[in-house]
Amino acid sequence: MAVSCKGKRRLTYKGKEYIWSIRENYEGFFADRYNVFHELHITAADKSFSTIFPLRPDYDDDGENYKRMKEYLGIDFDIPEAVTPSFVAMIIEREDRYFVIERHTEKIPQIHIGSGKSYTVMNNVRPILCVDVSDTSNPFDTAYIFGKWLCIGSDRKAYFVDIEKAEYHEMDIPMYFGYFREFGGRLYIFTGVGIIALDNDMNKLWQNDSLAVDGVTGGELSADGKYLTVSCELDPPGGWVDTTISTETGR
Repeated sequence: MAVSCKGKRRLTYKGKEYIWSIRENYEGFFADRYNVFHELHITAADKSFSTIFPLRPDYDDDGENYKRMKEYLGIDFDIPEAVTPSFVAMIIEREDRYFVIERHTEKIPQIHIGSGKSYTVMNNVRPILCVDVSDTSNPFDTAYIFGKWLCIGSDRKAYFVDIEKAEYHEMDIPMYFGYFREFGGRLYIFTGVGIIALDNDMNKLWQNDSLAVDGVTGGELSADGKYLTVSCELDPPGGWVDTTISTETGR
């Protein structure tokens, strides 16, 4: 049998009654990856959803995505041994939160921008969107979740995917993409030569391309949120200098 059930249990959380159960599944994409996985099913009068937990971390990415799941869930113990009533309550609380793993996933909405690297957006450990981009030689390429946006840094491009609409727009990055950094509820892109500040719709607020010659890193926000101090490489290799700029103008 491909699926085995562990029995239904009841949980009252914030005045609402939920019924939850655990199934072991041995078929499909996740079973191919994980050998066997657990599905946690949660139902209430107005909703029904499930999450997926691999039984073991030793699959093809050396456990990196398993580690991301555990960091996202904020646990230090193995899944699914962690599935207790308090764990189920935490899952309910986080139902609409996203995180991203580096993997291609079939049978969910797809956005194809390039080839060679794939990111899957997870909604509470449930795959909901897959985005393919080009695999570049830039070692800093990465993906980052900011609210409803999947933000992807890829060489000299940044892509901003609206997770809810499965639409995206892009931005040119000078020299190379470095990092996504979040300060004071605002997202910044650190590039090879400076910083780009973004609003909540991932549009450019300002751009300063004269901070560095080969990289910007670090970052410390002032107590009043008006200034950002970063480390800029002005004399490579190793010539790093701290610089403070205004968060409103970038100067």
